Amino acid sequence: MRNKRKFLNLHCGNRGIIFTLDTFVAVIVFVLLLGLSSYYIGLSQGLRDVDLPTIRTGSDILALLDHKNILQTMNVDSIEINRDNALPDLYDMKIKADCKDSSGSSSGSIETLEAIPEDKFIGSGKRVFVKDNDNYCIARFFIWTK
Repeated sequence: MRNKRKFLNLHCGNRGIIFTLDTFVAVIVFVLLLGLSSYYIGLSQGLRDVDLPTIRTGSDILALLDHKNILQTMNVDSIEINRDNALPDLYDMKIKADCKDSSGSSSGSIETLEAIPEDKFIGSGKRVFVKDNDNYCIARFFIWTK
C-alpha cells in the first residue's frame, strides 16, 4: 500500500494519464481529418471525369448559331437545320431558348424536339444573346453522344 501511495505522489503527479488521453484524442482527430480529406479529394476526382470535349462542342455550336444570327430568328426549323449541319455525327443536341424584354417579362421561348436520354452523360451550358434592342435571351444546350 505504501509503494502504491508513493507511486501516485510522483513529482509529475497524475499528469501522465492526461497526456496519454490528450495524445489519444489528437490521433483520433488526425485520423478523422485524414479520412475526410481523402473522401473529398475522391469526390473532386469524380467531378473531373466529365466529358469536357462534349461540352465544348455544344458551346461551340451554340456560339456558331449566335454569330450567324440564327438564334435571333427564334425559328426552330432554321436552328435545327443549321445545328445539324455543324454538329459532328457523334453527337446529338437539344436547344432551349427563353427570351425576356427589358421589364423582365417573358417575350417568347423555343425548344428543339430531341428527347434527352436518361442513361448517358448529358453535357449542358448556356449562352446569353440579344434578340433585338428590347429583348435578351438565354439559350441552353444539352448535348450527348449518340
